[in-house]
Amino acid sequence: MAFCGIKYSGNCRRLKYALAIRTSSWSDVSYPKKLRSHEECLFAILYTAGQSKKSTVELLKKVECESAVKDELPRLTFAEFLRDLAVFHTKYKITETEVLSMTDNRLLLFVVHCLRLNGNSNTSKNFDQQLVMISALINRLVTVEAFFPCLTLLENCPGDLTLVEKCRVLMLKGDLSTAEHILRYLLNMSTSCELEVKVKALCLLAELLADRRNMLDEAVSLLRRGIEHDNKFITSSEHRLHIFSLLHRLAARQLSAVEEHMESRAFRMRKDAIREWTRQRSIVSLSSQTKTARRIESELKCEKDLVESISLRLVTSALNTVVAGLETLKLLSQPYVVNKQQKRKTTNSEAYFSTHRHNISFRSIYCQEFQEYVASDLIPAVWLQVVNHVMVQCFSKNILASVIRAMVVKLIIAYPFHVLHTVLMYKYDENNAHIVDDILEEVKNRVTDKSNRARLCGIIEDMTSAHTAYIQFATLKTSDARYFRKTLKGKNVQYEMLESLSIMRMSFCLRRTPLPIVEQKVGFAGDYSGSDIVMWGAMESICTEANGLSAPKVLRTKGSDGKWYKLIWKNEDVRQDCLVEQLFSIVNGIMNHGNISSFLRTYKVVPLDSKCGIIEFCQGTISLKDLLCGMDLSGGLHVKAEPQDKKPLQIRCMLKDISKMRVDEATVIFRKACEQFQPVFRHYFYNNCRTIKLWLKMIDNYRCSLAQWSIVTYVVGIGDRHLSNILFETDTCKLVHIDLGMILEYSKRSLPIPERVPFRLTRDLLDPILIEGVSGGLLDEAVRVMRLMRENKEVILGFASVLLRETITNFEEVESSGVNCPSFVSETAIARLRDKLNGTDDSFGQQDVPHQVRRLFAEATNISNISRMFVGWMAFV
Repeated sequence: MAFCGIKYSGNCRRLKYALAIRTSSWSDVSYPKKLRSHEECLFAILYTAGQSKKSTVELLKKVECESAVKDELPRLTFAEFLRDLAVFHTKYKITETEVLSMTDNRLLLFVVHCLRLNGNSNTSKNFDQQLVMISALINRLVTVEAFFPCLTLLENCPGDLTLVEKCRVLMLKGDLSTAEHILRYLLNMSTSCELEVKVKALCLLAELLADRRNMLDEAVSLLRRGIEHDNKFITSSEHRLHIFSLLHRLAARQLSAVEEHMESRAFRMRKDAIREWTRQRSIVSLSSQTKTARRIESELKCEKDLVESISLRLVTSALNTVVAGLETLKLLSQPYVVNKQQKRKTTNSEAYFSTHRHNISFRSIYCQEFQEYVASDLIPAVWLQVVNHVMVQCFSKNILASVIRAMVVKLIIAYPFHVLHTVLMYKYDENNAHIVDDILEEVKNRVTDKSNRARLCGIIEDMTSAHTAYIQFATLKTSDARYFRKTLKGKNVQYEMLESLSIMRMSFCLRRTPLPIVEQKVGFAGDYSGSDIVMWGAMESICTEANGLSAPKVLRTKGSDGKWYKLIWKNEDVRQDCLVEQLFSIVNGIMNHGNISSFLRTYKVVPLDSKCGIIEFCQGTISLKDLLCGMDLSGGLHVKAEPQDKKPLQIRCMLKDISKMRVDEATVIFRKACEQFQPVFRHYFYNNCRTIKLWLKMIDNYRCSLAQWSIVTYVVGIGDRHLSNILFETDTCKLVHIDLGMILEYSKRSLPIPERVPFRLTRDLLDPILIEGVSGGLLDEAVRVMRLMRENKEVILGFASVLLRETITNFEEVESSGVNCPSFVSETAIARLRDKLNGTDDSFGQQDVPHQVRRLFAEATNISNISRMFVGWMAFV
């Protein structure tokens, strides 16, 4: 027999039958006499199923297939549990989840055999199911650029939907002309083409024009024409969601491109020229109609027309973005209308709200559309994740403030347990307290049912009292003897909380109050029973004090669900941490949507006011400082694995003045210090992974986590990544980043000793993957993540704009320039973020993703950069 053009001969029975299965060569090899391997069992079942009319269940019950049954079937009497052979069960419909979970070889076998059976029976009864499997297989094949097998596979499949799938493969292959021709042919077919085919062809053609042809304006126009022409015929929610979400995404990209152009030097020069020529025209006597006067008038008219056309495009793009975004939100909200108790899903509301709401100049344009949406179509559940951004606009002086307040009222009435924590944060600000009081009063007046109103008023009263107690506990110092009593438990210092603390006196009230650090379930809108809410339970009367300048307190409490929780109470502004964690959640969604398993663990941050807040304690973690060096810098894994080396504290003392030295001197001293201090992080994996399989899994988890955090912290510009701010999950070997106060390169620009590396990639962090180094799987994963970040830059830029344009301590101006004037610190930070996502952060030309990531890795591991870091960063670890 031949496989891939190579003649095969040999005694390997498993390979022989595996090749026969993959090439459907049922007569080239003999029927196996003994079923010793999985491949022989599979060949026997496939061969018998094709030749015999016996049921598969009867076949599997035979003695010779017993081993295959035990290996493949959890329950021996149901053939649908046999992953490779589920096709034989005529009533079984394989799910998309099962298809995606199959390994490549199983999926390939599955699809080929489905097509063989379909060809023998001359029927397309299960064609929709087969198309799901074929699409899944093609998605995997195109990742390795196996375009010819994809096209060959699609040639054997009937129907117009496979033509659309073929066009997708042709696009990825680079044959854009053929793909565009087929798609336009499908769109021009008036009656013979199904509506589903037209919708998919329309969206794919728009993506081709926007992403491959760089014809974004034509792609948006194509989608608008398609909606206007077929809007009354497109009744399926799935099809409408596909079209409007794509239109929203492309219109937002168009809006971003126009904004970038208006910030460019060329556009500013046009406006300067208009001002100058207007001044000159007032000087030149137009009555003489001189050549100079006519030239100035002509130039002025041309430039004014260009500026007006760009301004009109800006308004049109903004309107398209808003209208498509609102329609997308309505479609995403439909599951909640059908089933109001449905568990909340990840939606595009964050992307919608953060991409375009910061454009103050457009609010007068789409105020009417947004007001109509809030009045009639608003489904509160989809807005819960962005309620903190919504609240900020309640206190602004723009035209949308009143509409936003009406929206907040609806959110509180629907889900008070989820929303009131955010609303009450502004109650203690003297400038905004009266607006919060008005909102809460409106909430009480809007509820007409007496029992519901009484229950809602009770919830508001309980949560307000609890919020006041939270602020008191967070701001008090443990040295205050009126509220705390210092005790010792062994060598550990603890603090007994006295009854004078409000949080101790109102323990009964807390049992009716939601635990703030828990991500609460979303049930019925207007359900005030709290049955699905995790409330406070039995709280310990002892708290501890964690390390840090603000000396945060750590408190353990039991929830109403029976689980124990740890809360960190910080006496400092945590609003920025809250926003950055939400940005990480959006990045998680981007990666999961892009078929990359996300390893960015997020945690709950609850600001209480502008000066304090509560943070979820990351259970099951240990800081890298404690793990590698010990809390006193004289222990940890380094002392255990390399006892002959100098201790971390000694090395740190050696390097205390290195940041003040010249580059060459600092490099020499840093090298000598590293020679006396060897990396040891790999020993954690050796000691805790007892099998090769477990070791490989943990190393893979660690590699992916390190790559993803490296790219994300670079893009967001998070600094101060010393060992105490990076946690390590001991059971999964993933990293967790905390203390996110320095974002968007604040640490590079404002610290006395500026940080010189894009992210932390020191010797110990690379030690577990030392065999492959930075050029293997770590680089590949980082490239995949950076590519996704750049493909979704509109969402990231939109959210970062919201983050920066809200009140953030690190980005306040020394002197306010006025309501309508930009903060130049914020605007330049956004410009740097845009450069990173465009690949122009290091040069005037655009770098592709692999070159950009390799450059970042080189900067992060450059000894000239690492040696001059602040000594507390401990670059030698």
